[in-house]
Amino acid sequence: MAGRKDIGQAGGSRDGATLSLQVVRPCPLCNELMEFDPQSSPQVVVCDACGLACTIDLPPQRPEVLELEVLPEAPPVAEDGDDVVQWLQRSPGPILPNPDFAAKQATARRRQLALAGGVAGSAALAIALLSGYFGYHQASDELAIQQQSAESREQETTQRLSEIQHRLERERQTSDHQRASAERDVRTVTAKYLAAQSQELATVEPWRSVTVSADAIRSTLDADGIVVPEAHQSLRDALLRCSASHDIDAIELRGHAGPITTLAVSPDGRWLATGSLDRTARLWDMRADHPQRSSIALNVHQKPVTSVLFSGDGHSLITGSRDATACIWQLGNGQPAEIPIILPGKGQPISQMAMSANGHWLAAVSTEGGAESGLGQLWSLAAGPASAVSMQLTGHAGQIQAMAISPGNRWLALGVDDAVKLWDLTARDPAAASVERQCRHGHVTATLFTGDGKWLVTCGDVRDPAVRLWNLTSNDPSDSLLLRGLDGPVHAATVSADSQYLVAAGNNRQLRVWKLKSIQADSAPLILTAGDAQLTTVEMSAAGDWLAASDAAGKIFLWRVTPTGVEPQPVVLSASDKAINALAFTADGRWLAAAGDDWTARLWNLNIGALTAEADKLARVQIDAAALAARQPTLQESLLALDPSDFTDATLPGALWSAIRTQAPRVQAGWKPWLIERLTLPEEPKIATGPRTNEVGAVTPPVLEEPEMPAAPEVTVEKPSLMVAMPEVEPTPARPAVNHEWPVRSIVKRGNPADAEPRTAAKPASTLEIHTR
Repeated sequence: MAGRKDIGQAGGSRDGATLSLQVVRPCPLCNELMEFDPQSSPQVVVCDACGLACTIDLPPQRPEVLELEVLPEAPPVAEDGDDVVQWLQRSPGPILPNPDFAAKQATARRRQLALAGGVAGSAALAIALLSGYFGYHQASDELAIQQQSAESREQETTQRLSEIQHRLERERQTSDHQRASAERDVRTVTAKYLAAQSQELATVEPWRSVTVSADAIRSTLDADGIVVPEAHQSLRDALLRCSASHDIDAIELRGHAGPITTLAVSPDGRWLATGSLDRTARLWDMRADHPQRSSIALNVHQKPVTSVLFSGDGHSLITGSRDATACIWQLGNGQPAEIPIILPGKGQPISQMAMSANGHWLAAVSTEGGAESGLGQLWSLAAGPASAVSMQLTGHAGQIQAMAISPGNRWLALGVDDAVKLWDLTARDPAAASVERQCRHGHVTATLFTGDGKWLVTCGDVRDPAVRLWNLTSNDPSDSLLLRGLDGPVHAATVSADSQYLVAAGNNRQLRVWKLKSIQADSAPLILTAGDAQLTTVEMSAAGDWLAASDAAGKIFLWRVTPTGVEPQPVVLSASDKAINALAFTADGRWLAAAGDDWTARLWNLNIGALTAEADKLARVQIDAAALAARQPTLQESLLALDPSDFTDATLPGALWSAIRTQAPRVQAGWKPWLIERLTLPEEPKIATGPRTNEVGAVTPPVLEEPEMPAAPEVTVEKPSLMVAMPEVEPTPARPAVNHEWPVRSIVKRGNPADAEPRTAAKPASTLEIHTR
């Protein structure tokens, strides 16, 4: 065993002292076992295997005393001369290494160097790894900081670019808006200029005026979808001067023999019903080629018809008359029933009627002039018209001036003197009880409900205030708003279908328009100025895009309603000078029906695009026809081209007609006597004066002298003896050369105007009757 020290024999002493144990430890380098004495500490021990000298320092240990068995004394040793004894008795010498010690020591050193190199390499690698790890994290942190910085700069750059783009986009939009506004202004100015040109041409060249007005309308309608009021007005004025245009606008419906007091349009837009003082009601089919040719007279009532209305489904027409009868006409199969259903009544003249939207209730009021109290009637039609039950409204006393039924089919409102009374139609006995609300604005002249069922509107005939709004959704029956701003009584009022606008017409020839969505007690209305005559009625289209009002002078004022409000400038429609008593829009908003004291109902075309296209097409046809007629020879030229010797008594009329038929509308008075005289004048021979000699004796040929012909009679410029039955309008100056306005729908003899056939679209435009003197 390496590193062993022999201090005694067999681990003991010769004199029998106690023995100490040897300690074994592994070599730290080669792991070989080394023995050393633990009692001497520290102690240097050299490994026999690798030659490593190491110091072993053991903690002091308490030596264990071993009880050793005393062995018998050894046999006597050798003598003093023995070599071994002598060697042992000498002082110890140096321990010489093993001959293989150097090699082992070199190997140990190489291992030690290799181990040191490995340790150093491992340390270097660890240091490198640590350095790389910390460097990586440092570089990562720096890179992250740089990336954050770059991202921040990129965000700032992106934000700046976005701001620049937004600014450029705003500038572009502003520029586009300004450019579009400038273009709209240019189109508007162009439309107004063309409208002014059309007005100048209207009296001289009406059809040319129509084409210019069409261009004025299209200049803004095609691009912006709007119509400049001046252009719209110029087209209406130009069409009124062209008689053949009445088939496309202001279509006249004639047939009544007295003033028309009421009219209504069916919910499906097919039927127009009118009631007149001539004791008849008439139905006009709006889907026919021309409503005039589809007129159906309803001759049942014995006194003037005061009210016409349609049921909510459009299957029935109800007429009321001063003869105290209310009739229901079934409109099945496109024709009204021959015999109506006469509702049981109370024997009082009917002044007004109203029907609920669901068709279950029909109400009528009767007020004769001078009567102290009016009569209100209510019919239940839930079981059908044939089973109608009549009830008399109770709980009121006084003059009934207005009536209305709420859109929700619950309330019936009557304006009685200076109060409004409400009957609940959902009650068990709706005619028995009423709720009174004192208006205190004079006699109630109009009552109406808003479409949303929130407000009941009452209008009075005192000066200020004259309009009150009752809140039907409030528990307080006195909850109302007074609307000021009217001077004098209200003659007519209406509410838009969407409950957005309230319009009232006073006696100061102005309309007041309130916005109900933001109505307040002190809300200032929009004031619209109409004509100079008293306003008679006011209506709004179902779509809410048109507002119309009529007056006692036969004019209709038409305002366009846009999402931003009502345009202040109206378009004036005028075809008569008599008062207009009733207005009604069709459900689709294409036509406006008007009727009044001139015994005529008219349909005004509100589809501006279609009207412009039709008017322009018709005007160009008329202009082309006039140009073609202008190129034809005149009547005198055609007659002078005839040779009387070529015709006989049998062929002469045909030749004359062939010569004058293209000029028939321009036949002038006085041509017939001249033609007869020309045909009967005998032909005189030509006279020769004989030969004559001149001063030098030469003979000149004879000169033929033409016989003197009688002078043709002077042709008058007046129009032929014809009369056009049309409303009296301002006379227009005579047209020079060709008058292309002659192709009218009906021309009759001059005579009693009462015998004249009405000029309507029922007769084709080519119909012409010529009567010579």
